[in-house]
Amino acid sequence: MPVLLKVLLAPLLILAVSLAGRRWGPRTAGALVGLPLTSGPVVAFLAAEQGPRFAAGTAEGILLGVAGLSAFVAAYGVAALRHEWPIATAAGWAAYLVAAVVLGAVSLGLLERVLLVGGAVVLVGAMLPAAPARRRCAPPPRWDLPLRMAAATAMVLLVTGLAESLGPERSGLLSASPVYVTVVVAFTHHIEGDGAALAALRGLVVGMGGFALFFAVAAATLETWGTAASLATAACGTIAVQVLDRAARRKSAAPSCKVPAVGTEVER
Repeated sequence: MPVLLKVLLAPLLILAVSLAGRRWGPRTAGALVGLPLTSGPVVAFLAAEQGPRFAAGTAEGILLGVAGLSAFVAAYGVAALRHEWPIATAAGWAAYLVAAVVLGAVSLGLLERVLLVGGAVVLVGAMLPAAPARRRCAPPPRWDLPLRMAAATAMVLLVTGLAESLGPERSGLLSASPVYVTVVVAFTHHIEGDGAALAALRGLVVGMGGFALFFAVAAATLETWGTAASLATAACGTIAVQVLDRAARRKSAAPSCKVPAVGTEVER
């Protein structure tokens, strides 16, 4: 697979999602982060380079990574109410790493993984604290979008470059690590406060449901359906989850944050 395609695809997708999140708010940004915008291309690249069986094994590993990501979301959300983004980020990553080590040591079939991830997503949705009403609005730094795009590109190149030595399971776990999630949520926390960060995390929980559905379908069908049909079907399921969530909360959407002039900050 040409390196140029790897370098361009993920950051362009991330740019589009980041701009959409700015337009429609932190919860939408969190939900869109849950789309398989970096891990999906990773599986497609691996299917072309290592074969459908390897890619299917990676998709199964990514499912376990979603369970680890659930630990990150829960720990970050609890810490965010009392601490700023550096401590909340450290708490989230500590929880993720512990979960990844434990999950990497167990042997589970595909159905068991799906049940585990489904339970983890439901549990973290119930555990997340309610987002406080307070919110501050400030212009994002100029390096925000370039850093998001760089993080996405680095993840795709790292996972595909190390895939053969790591094997499918560990490649999947690495692909699902909360690198981009950290960038989005921590930046939101720093710029708009804990209320916006928790709204982003709640959106991410919805996104994680669609994310898990994508890789469950991919793991089950890549070897029999082929890469194009498998990933297209998986993408349709993920999009359906996003559309249903968007429709369910259209009437109760929070007011958007109108960014003030540079150098000012508004509490709301």
